[in-house]
Amino acid sequence: MNKKILVASKSYIPRMRVHRLISDMNYHFIFDNDEQRNRAIKELGLRKNGTHVANTPNIGQAGIAFVREWGERNLIDFGEWYIWIDDNVSHFTWLPYPWYDQERIDFDVDWKNLEGKSLMIQACYDWHKIYNTICPINQIIQIWEELIQKCEQEKTVFGGFSIEENFFFRYKKWQYFTYVRTQNAVAKNVGLPFHYWPECMIEDMARSVDVVARYGKVVVNKFVKPMKQFWEIGGIGLLQERIPNLEHGNAVLIKMYPELMQYTKGKKCQLSFKHKTQRSIDQWRREHGYL
Repeated sequence: MNKKILVASKSYIPRMRVHRLISDMNYHFIFDNDEQRNRAIKELGLRKNGTHVANTPNIGQAGIAFVREWGERNLIDFGEWYIWIDDNVSHFTWLPYPWYDQERIDFDVDWKNLEGKSLMIQACYDWHKIYNTICPINQIIQIWEELIQKCEQEKTVFGGFSIEENFFFRYKKWQYFTYVRTQNAVAKNVGLPFHYWPECMIEDMARSVDVVARYGKVVVNKFVKPMKQFWEIGGIGLLQERIPNLEHGNAVLIKMYPELMQYTKGKKCQLSFKHKTQRSIDQWRREHGYL
């Protein structure tokens, strides 16, 4: 595969796994400094021409936004599609064929008329097991290309995969008004930032919201899920360490894009789109000068 794959990393070796998946691909690891880069080359055997140094300033958790913007500006041509993936992604799961080719899954279960708790438990177990089928990396390469084609078809520039475990919330293959996580995403360099404000830590949420405002949607494939440990040591911080920046960043987004976003269930550390249809999204875009 010729698409460039960008990986933002602090070179914390115990958490790094994705290099095993993409070792034969066109990868580009981006480190904060030379010490991190040299350690990864020495201990993981990364190719020198596949490693880069952003010289990230000392700006705390917002450094991730700086690194992503540096990568897009310095390694990706304008108009080029490329891929982001986190350094601790170990594998992918998916809803395999024949289900993968469907637009939605009805689960073929009459949940209301199931007789007995054991049958319901078995039905849930079966679908959970199917959705957690391991997806070979060669298939993922094809799925990346499919996602890029779907983004082009929908005339947008940012796409990703499921962040949810529960199969009940993944019955539709495609979702358009949601959050693209750069744990694994496809993006087109059209000159948008990742570092939207000085303390920006939620760089992928900020890019997702901006793309929906400018292009009307993102594209998320809910049938595929990159697998990693969230809030793992060696990244930008554990969950409790991120909450102040999450809450601050979400408040900034609500002000930047008034009436487009809302707090999820009143939680200031979680955002979702207020509008759930293309019609209402486009109406918001007209009212706010994006159409």
